Amino acid sequence: PPPAPPAAIGPGLGEEMALMFDSSRTQYAKLMPWNYAPTTEFTLAFWMMSSGTGPGTPFSYATPTGDNEMLLYNYNAFALYIGQRNCALGIDGADGSWHHIAVSWRSSDGQVKAYLDGVLKRTTSVSRGFTIRNGGSLVLGQEQDSHGGRFSATQAFEKGAIARLVVYKRVLTPAEVEAETKATITGREAGLVLGLRFDGSDPVRDISTHRSSLPLGGSPIPRFEPVRFRADGTPVSASPEMALEFDGSAKPYLKTLPWNHAPTDQASLCMWMKTTGTNSGTPFSYATTSGDNEFLLYNYRSLALYIGQRSTNLGFGVADGRWHHVCATWRSSDGQTKGYLDGVLKSTTTLNPGFRIRNGGSLVLGQEQDSHGGRFDAGQAFKNGYIARVCVFKTAISQSQVDSVKKSFVRGTEPDLALAYNLNGADGNTVHDLVPHHGTVGTLGGSPRPVFVPVGYDATTGEPTNRVPGVETSMWFYTAPLTLIPPMSG
Repeated sequence: PPPAPPAAIGPGLGEEMALMFDSSRTQYAKLMPWNYAPTTEFTLAFWMMSSGTGPGTPFSYATPTGDNEMLLYNYNAFALYIGQRNCALGIDGADGSWHHIAVSWRSSDGQVKAYLDGVLKRTTSVSRGFTIRNGGSLVLGQEQDSHGGRFSATQAFEKGAIARLVVYKRVLTPAEVEAETKATITGREAGLVLGLRFDGSDPVRDISTHRSSLPLGGSPIPRFEPVRFRADGTPVSASPEMALEFDGSAKPYLKTLPWNHAPTDQASLCMWMKTTGTNSGTPFSYATTSGDNEFLLYNYRSLALYIGQRSTNLGFGVADGRWHHVCATWRSSDGQTKGYLDGVLKSTTTLNPGFRIRNGGSLVLGQEQDSHGGRFDAGQAFKNGYIARVCVFKTAISQSQVDSVKKSFVRGTEPDLALAYNLNGADGNTVHDLVPHHGTVGTLGGSPRPVFVPVGYDATTGEPTNRVPGVETSMWFYTAPLTLIPPMSG
């Protein structure tokens, strides 16, 4: 695994964030002019993650006399440009995982050193004797074909994130680079000319002594995601994990419309849930204009999976007031359907072989749709409980994958992941898909709306708990009179 980066950049400066780039290929942060560019030597270092397949650009510095004055180009096969000339670095970072990238250069002999996750990977040379000119335009996330602009969408940084970016006006030793992945940065290190901690501010603030500012641009502009770092050094989301609390009113829901990344010929749905509801409550409903029960997990008292209007019972219910992990898998080729309760396979049945789930429909948590995007039935609403850690795969996942998802939630970079909602309550009204390039957003609805509630997870079993160390909460459960549940329409 990559080495562990520092716990923070700068003392007492609040939580760290990553700058997130979606698939629009328009996003960037720009500093113009950059009056403190290094001239005869430098070290550039940062954390990045991307699943982009093109020649994406993390860092571009251009002047009126040279658009490739100082450029780190193509995260699938990194090259360093100095004064229009370039050399291959022998490293890449666009495999969907977090990596620490560092590169150094000096004019005296043109020496270039490239590092991946703190390890020196290549020593080469380029542009011996060149002097980088000052006062140009620095851009993160785009490659400049002229001073300050002429971005090319094919060379944009996409489907990922950048965190903890620093530039020194000196060449760091291999030991210093390795330490750079671990040590806390104060902003006062010798030779530091740029230190970006991405604290959620726009413009982005440089914490070096120069105090530069980088306004965000693009349509939409990049967003920020809080990050923390695991013991093995891997950055992960640091937004406090939440569950969605549904009261007894039968009105709250979370809607994603349209959902453009639905699975088609295979699907796996996994989530944690807890409820004391006595009705035929619905955790997950996906409807299209062609079918209201396109992909549906229905009736938490006796769970059934619907695919293309047809259904099969999964062989268990979960409405006992305790947390349960539920997974349902399906494949079109033979209709094989499996139901897992708390990681244990409970049923294997056959459901709608040959059907293909259609894309672009309406995904709703907490309500059963009797038409595309609406016509909710109170008798089929999720009541008196919680939903947490919802994910959907475009494959029928294996028993070992079910176990893995139960014990520790997905990162968002797993192959064939169609949706990952950790329900972190980032802005109190929306939920963002963890899959970097999807840009999927769910919006809370109903009167009242669902409520975000902090949850912790047992390190061994993965089971949620409604008490989080350091977080004090009050839990309110509502009750409603028992009503007769009409047959499900559609």
